[in-house]
Amino acid sequence: MKFTTKSASVLLAILVASTVGGTIASAEVKAGDALKIESSGKVKVEGEGDTGGPDGDKDKDIEDPETDDKTTPTDPDEVDYNGEKGPIKVEAVSQLEFGKIQPIAKEIKQFSTPLKTTGGDRGALVQFADVRSEKFGYKLTAKMTEQFTTTKGEDKIKLDGSTIGYKNLIVKPEKGNTNTFGTLGKDAGGFTLGQDGSSAEVFVAGDKQGKGRYVAEFGQSKDYVAPENVIGAGVADTADKSVELTIPMKTASNMAQGDYVAKIQWALNVTP
Repeated sequence: MKFTTKSASVLLAILVASTVGGTIASAEVKAGDALKIESSGKVKVEGEGDTGGPDGDKDKDIEDPETDDKTTPTDPDEVDYNGEKGPIKVEAVSQLEFGKIQPIAKEIKQFSTPLKTTGGDRGALVQFADVRSEKFGYKLTAKMTEQFTTTKGEDKIKLDGSTIGYKNLIVKPEKGNTNTFGTLGKDAGGFTLGQDGSSAEVFVAGDKQGKGRYVAEFGQSKDYVAPENVIGAGVADTADKSVELTIPMKTASNMAQGDYVAKIQWALNVTP
């Protein structure tokens, strides 16, 4: 068969297109790989570090348990800040102010006043955090380490038998803390601390739990609405009705005048 010039040209074009097309497709794949390359960035994590919480010197902000914001005590002296460095620690705790009482021939019960902050009234607060590397597990506990005591000359006088009761607990993670949360402890529903030194279990973090920062609050403001991710129910209008001093009648009827101070220890007990 004799090909015409036109037929030969068409056939050649088809052959060239098929060959070149295959070559181009293959080349495009190879060229695609060649058009990109990855660089690398390096960082080394070492040492135990620090939680980075408020130090009470320049930084007095604490987590607000009722909103996603931070808040500042209107009187910073009403909060004790932990200036020690560490990867797991209780960062701040509010003081308890029970006001004034007088000797009386019956049992005395008196609530602590709420903490005044820029965000409004708040219940008694405890802020804590855990940023340990590859380590998990702790329990937040509370105990009375010293009974209400005043000093008269060389004598120390105590309000024997007095106790402090806590209730209406919520625990809120810091905004942005999406780690697996811990849980309320076995005594979180309400507990009483006395001079026997027994401890209450407030919050528990197990394996792979409890990283980041949390704030616990005993009693909530009158406008309280549970924020997202809060642990515990909370009860509105209880900021001034959740931490209660009880003095037995025997002591209340025989009290010396003075300024009495008790000490409550909040501790993060590391668990295996």
